[in-house]
Amino acid sequence: MLYRPLWFALFFIYRVFFRRFYTSGFENIVKNKPIIFVGNHVNAFLDPLMMPTQFWKKGYFIVRGDIFNTPLKRWALWQTHQLPIFRGRDGKENILKNDATYEKSYELLGKNNWIVIFPEGDCVQEKHLRPIKKGTARMAFGAMEKYGWNIDLHLVPNTQNYSHPANFRSEVMVNVGKPIRLLDYKELYEQGEAKALNKLTKDIQEGILKIYIHIENRADLQLFEDLIEIERNNNPQKLLPWKPKDHDRFKREQKVANHINFLRETNETELEKIKSSATSYHNKLKYLGLNDNYLGNFKPNVVLGVFFSLLFLPVFIIGYLLNIIQFKVADYFAINKIKLIHFKNSIRLGFLLVINLLVMLILMIVISFYNITLAFALPFIVLLLAWITITYKEQILIIYNFKRFQKIENKNKVKVDELRKLRSEIWDTLNK
Repeated sequence: MLYRPLWFALFFIYRVFFRRFYTSGFENIVKNKPIIFVGNHVNAFLDPLMMPTQFWKKGYFIVRGDIFNTPLKRWALWQTHQLPIFRGRDGKENILKNDATYEKSYELLGKNNWIVIFPEGDCVQEKHLRPIKKGTARMAFGAMEKYGWNIDLHLVPNTQNYSHPANFRSEVMVNVGKPIRLLDYKELYEQGEAKALNKLTKDIQEGILKIYIHIENRADLQLFEDLIEIERNNNPQKLLPWKPKDHDRFKREQKVANHINFLRETNETELEKIKSSATSYHNKLKYLGLNDNYLGNFKPNVVLGVFFSLLFLPVFIIGYLLNIIQFKVADYFAINKIKLIHFKNSIRLGFLLVINLLVMLILMIVISFYNITLAFALPFIVLLLAWITITYKEQILIIYNFKRFQKIENKNKVKVDELRKLRSEIWDTLNK
C-alpha cells in the first residue's frame, strides 16, 4: 500500500536532493529471474532506496531487525517491503526470528522477486568495503535447496558511491556489476557446504570491489578526499543533464583510489610524499581562505551568470518562499538532533519527504476549490521551483566565490602561483 506512493515521491524528490545521479552497468541485471542485489552500506536508509527507484518492478529489503519494535512500525515497514534480520548483538531470542525472514525470502525468490541486502552487516560512512558476512550466501543456497536447484537465482553486485555521503546535494554513482549465477556453484555445494559458502562469499566481495571506490587502508581515506577534490575540479561537470550516462566519472575516481592502494602496497615512501604534498597544499589553501575549485579547469562565465540571475530572480523568490520551511526544518533535525553521521542524510530526506507531502496535500486541497487541473499539477510545479531555487543559489555562490578568489589572487599572486605549481606537481605524481 505504501510502496508505490513512496516510490513516486522518491523518484521525483531525488531530482532535488542529489546534484547528479550517475548510473552504469544496468544491462547486467538479468530479466525475469530471481535476484539478490548485494551492495555496500554507507548511508543508512538512503542505500536501500537507490536501486529500486530506478525500476518499476518492486523490490524487498533485508534491514536491521531492531527497528521492528512496535506493531505500527512492523506494519509500516512491511508495507514498504522491508524484512527484519537480527544480529548477534540483538540477543539470542531475536536471532531465532531470522528463520521466518529466511523462509519469507525463499518464498519471494521462488516467485522471481528481487531482494536487496547489504552483506557487510553494518553501516559505516567511509570509502572502505568491510568483510562480507556469510549470511547472504546462506540465504542464496537455502533458496536453491528449497526449490531443488530448479530456480535460476542470481546475486547481482551493486554499489552506491557518494561524493559527500553526509551532505545534502551530494552526487551519487550507482553501479551494477556482473551477475553471479548460483547454479554455477551446485557441484561445489554438493562437495561441501562450507567450501561453497566461502567461495561464494569471496566472489561477492570481489564483485562489489570491482564497481566500488575502495580505499584498502583506512589511514589513506583523508588522502583520497584531498586528491579527489583536485581530480573533480580538473574535470568539472555540466549543470545538466541531472542523470548523465557517463561511466568516466566513476572510472576516474576509482583510478585515484586504486593508485593509492597500489602505492600503499608497493611504495609507501612515494605514498607518504604525495600525502605530505596534499596536506601542505590544502593547509595553504585554508590559510588563504580558498578552496580548490578555481585552481582547476572550472571558470564560470560571470556575465552570463549575472544575466540569468536577474532573469530568474522572481522565480527564485517564489520557490524560496514555497520551500524554505521544509529545508530549514530538515536541516535543523539532521544537523542538530542526529548524532550518527550515517543517519544524517537519511533523516534529512525523510523530513523533506514528509513535510513536502503534507504541504503539498494542503495546497492541493485549497487550490482544488478553484482549479482542479492546477491542483494536480502543483506537486510538479513546486518540485521544479525547488530545483530552480537550489540551483540558482548554487550558481550565485559560484559567481560570488569566483570574484572573491580573484580578489585574493590579486593580493597574493606569488602565493597563489606557488599553490598552482604545487597542485600541478601533485596531479602529475598522481597520474604517473
